[in-house]
Amino acid sequence: ARQMMQAKDKKIEETAVRKVKSDSVKAAVKYLRACNHALITPQGLAEFLYSYNEKLDQKKIGDYIGCSGKTDEEKKYFKELRRHFFRHTPFAGQTLVAAVRMLLESGGFYLPGEGQKIGEIISTFSEVYFSQNP
Repeated sequence: ARQMMQAKDKKIEETAVRKVKSDSVKAAVKYLRACNHALITPQGLAEFLYSYNEKLDQKKIGDYIGCSGKTDEEKKYFKELRRHFFRHTPFAGQTLVAAVRMLLESGGFYLPGEGQKIGEIISTFSEVYFSQNP
């Protein structure tokens, strides 16, 4: 039974990857919610985006993680998503300049073009950076 669940989860994840490729991260999240999949949490989605990073469009990832959300609940969700996503990059012991370079060159996303989204990303990055470098 456990192997069947793992196979089903893998199939759902592969479908979500195809949805990101053909549409957007938002479409994949909508699909995962419809399947009631564990990846709908900020931590789960961050793991998904990081794990499948090589297969996904990094522009789409940057555009999605830069979202600020409209409601307080959405704002909290996106901030947590960014925190979990950025924790995959080891900033401890790095200078701020080196950490920013690391984030932009190998952070698993491309910076979106919209100023507000860039602000959200930089704000959350700074929290994660300074938590790893007290």
